[in-house]
Amino acid sequence: MKPIHYLVTLILLVLVNCSEEPNHSALEQMLKEEALEKSKISGDPKSVSLEDLFEKEYDRSETLVFEGYIGEVPTTVSMTGGKMSVRIFARRNQSVGSYVNVDLPIGRDPNQVKSLPAKYTQSDLHVTADDRTQLGVGDKIKITANDFYSSTNYCSLKGLKIEKVEDVFDDAVFKDAVALTNDLVNDTAVKEVYGYMDGVLSIPRVFYTMDNFLALSFDNATNKEFEKVDVRIGSGPSSMNALPSNYTPKDLVIRDFKGDEVKGLKKVRVYGTWKRYSFVTSSGPGGQYKVEEIVVL
Repeated sequence: MKPIHYLVTLILLVLVNCSEEPNHSALEQMLKEEALEKSKISGDPKSVSLEDLFEKEYDRSETLVFEGYIGEVPTTVSMTGGKMSVRIFARRNQSVGSYVNVDLPIGRDPNQVKSLPAKYTQSDLHVTADDRTQLGVGDKIKITANDFYSSTNYCSLKGLKIEKVEDVFDDAVFKDAVALTNDLVNDTAVKEVYGYMDGVLSIPRVFYTMDNFLALSFDNATNKEFEKVDVRIGSGPSSMNALPSNYTPKDLVIRDFKGDEVKGLKKVRVYGTWKRYSFVTSSGPGGQYKVEEIVVL
């Protein structure tokens, strides 16, 4: 009879254990450990360029290392599953054109991005680096990531490690720019291009500001399609001061790519990205040109 007694006791113990409330803290810890295990850098990281990510294919399990600049927060931000997509661009001051989405966990720990308020500005973007350095829009970083995914005009990875990179500007990047001519802009096969134009910047009679950019008049002979170009408002290289409400021509303060003030209405070469609109405008080739760098000629 003893074996039967032991069996009944065992069954009762199992029933009692099954009726107890589950240990939520233990379950949460297990999920955290599982997520941490998945986020570990595995294998031998492969160094690639941002351009490689646009042009080549990689296995999702590969760990990739690349550098780029934290881009501005778009009008619509993707925040799902406790993660936020941060845009990474290839060039300093670049804000349009091709970029890579790096998904980071939302939080305040290393290698995470802080949640954005309901009404945010560009200064609200805070990325915490691996060494707890606080990073924001325009900072150059080195990213270790995996879970590579790409499709037409889209590329994303899962960020594992973020490191700040000392940004020493190399004007060799100017060699990659092409002359932005009328013919080039009117070629409908061209969707976006890193190009330059020569001309003189001035305050238009009517201007608008949008996303920290101000549309300045641009008197040029390179491309008559562009009567205005967007210049970043700020205090860094290749930017301009905000205009007061009662402005005069003297209030136009522009800085070149070295951060030096451009005195007077001098002829300059502007480098930037032109991107064609996805829709057709009645005034001709539609698109936007965001100035990235300014060089005095």
